[in-house]
Amino acid sequence: MYNGFMSQVIILGAKGMLGIDIVSVLSSEAHQIHTLGSQDIDISNPISVDTALSAYSKADILINCAAYTKVDQAETEFDRAQAINGFGVGNVARWCKAHQIEMIHFSTDYVFNGLKPTPYIETDPTCPINRYGESKLKGETEFLESGVQGYLFRVQWLYGHNGSHFIKTISRLAKERPTLSIVADQWGSPTWTMEIARMISQVLIQKPPYGIYHFASDGYTCWADFAKYFLSLQNSPCDIISIPSSQYPTPATRPLQSRMDISQWRSLGVYSPLTWQKSVQLFLKEEH
Repeated sequence: MYNGFMSQVIILGAKGMLGIDIVSVLSSEAHQIHTLGSQDIDISNPISVDTALSAYSKADILINCAAYTKVDQAETEFDRAQAINGFGVGNVARWCKAHQIEMIHFSTDYVFNGLKPTPYIETDPTCPINRYGESKLKGETEFLESGVQGYLFRVQWLYGHNGSHFIKTISRLAKERPTLSIVADQWGSPTWTMEIARMISQVLIQKPPYGIYHFASDGYTCWADFAKYFLSLQNSPCDIISIPSSQYPTPATRPLQSRMDISQWRSLGVYSPLTWQKSVQLFLKEEH
């Protein structure tokens, strides 16, 4: 306990899509929250980390939502991506370790190459096929090598009420065009950031074993079918044409099979995610 609060929590990247939802959920509970955005701390600079966090050395846990998320730009801005997603994570983790503060960090399905025919489990070999994935894998390594006590969650295909993402982009384009061509050979689990925030809330309460976990909505889909589903809920007349990734080249190669097995997380009984379809329904209902 800390001054009558359940936990004293530091949240980095508090103004990003995921950070905003985590702040929202935890602020409604009996936690003392300290939020820092990119204007408050540069995690790629260890001096900035020490200075910005010095006032919170008695905190219970730090949640790191700070990240470089521009997947395609990372191909040409790798140094910046690596500085934030890789070395930056290490700077924060070592600070937490030194002050005996637990840490929660988020990684990605992009640490895998997408060639496995079945869903990935936490112990599968990592092998990123783009520079963004490389930077996130470096962050995982830095987190683990720091010796900090905490949780590393691999998440994927995020969408939320804040920031830009697939649902917002396709919903806008569907109002402008009669047809849209979308790749149908990349598979994963669309995951609502509010689901992650609610899961984190339970982590703070139930304190499951430290470690690496896969967390995503229940069930799998491809981008084209994902679009068809949420556009149908919006009664959009836009027609979705399924295409292979080879017909939609991007600077960063995406893994085809990004399905993550969440059974290890589910077995803990801490928080079971909704199906991706139900999450999309609730998200769209709140958007309107």
